[in-house]
Amino acid sequence: MEKNKSSRQVRVHKRKSTFVVGLVVGLSAIAAAFLAAILLGVLFYNPAETSDGLLKFNSEKEKIASKLYDKIQQTDLENHYPTTPEGVVDFYNDTFYMIYSNMIESDETLKEILIRQREVYSSELLESSNQEVQLSNLKLHLANLYKSGNICLNVERKGTVYDEENAKNCQVQVIMYYNTFGSIYRN
Repeated sequence: MEKNKSSRQVRVHKRKSTFVVGLVVGLSAIAAAFLAAILLGVLFYNPAETSDGLLKFNSEKEKIASKLYDKIQQTDLENHYPTTPEGVVDFYNDTFYMIYSNMIESDETLKEILIRQREVYSSELLESSNQEVQLSNLKLHLANLYKSGNICLNVERKGTVYDEENAKNCQVQVIMYYNTFGSIYRN
């Protein structure tokens, strides 16, 4: 009887250890497959790519460009339009800097930023400026600008001057820094 009991214990123990080994091997295989899927996703997914597979941003400026792009795209102008002229100019400056600093590589991304920029245009300006014509002219202008070595280095908002006769009118002063043939040009 004693021998029978110990042989059953051995069989049960063997089944348990076989089950544990199988469980460990199975979980290891699942974990390895999961890690491989994550690794492949990281290697082949690039949020800096457009739907056509082109890079959105200049690779040298990708970190700055991605951050600025996200800031522009996440600004909710429909529900939270800037309440001051300075707020409107700050948003416009971000789009201007992104466009003119040679950060954008794809036409799709350029169009996205231009569309966002146009959201702060006056209705009169929108009516007189066809978006597709503006985009086409902008591409040509940027090609010529970059060909000559000019890029926008920074856009900085300065003071605001309100019209003494009509406080609704004001000028927001902006300084744009360009490199012009290796030197800094201030506009």
